Amino acid sequence: MDPTKYKSQMQTIAYGEAFMAAAKDFSSGLREEQELAERQASATTRAVALEDYFDDPDLERLHGERLAKLREAREKRAVLERLGHGVYEEVSEASLLEISTTTDRVVAHFWHPEFERCKIVDKHLEALAAKFFHTRFIKVQVRLVMIE
Repeated sequence: MDPTKYKSQMQTIAYGEAFMAAAKDFSSGLREEQELAERQASATTRAVALEDYFDDPDLERLHGERLAKLREAREKRAVLERLGHGVYEEVSEASLLEISTTTDRVVAHFWHPEFERCKIVDKHLEALAAKFFHTRFIKVQVRLVMIE
């Protein structure tokens, strides 16, 4: 093979690769400019659209209703926290009857201190008590409950 011919072919390949790389760079630059222009246009559109709704009486009414619902939910949660929701606690037999009759949702675990499975269930119920706030989770020692 002739060295000059080989050199010529290699230069042609190098030029072709360089042109392809330049074309890719140019197209990616165009794409970035186009995306930037689209983002700027949508931001401007959004800003103009939001200004149109600042004095809308329907939105103000909906906002007030939503705030009232949030306040009510916060107050209800505070009441439930005072009643013992969100924690897993041990109660006496007398408390068991009172809690189970006055609370809508109750999970009562009748446990025995010597049973290993009761300790496992305790661990899981403690995690569930935090997760399911509207349900009251309690445990009662089986030895202390008089079942007739």
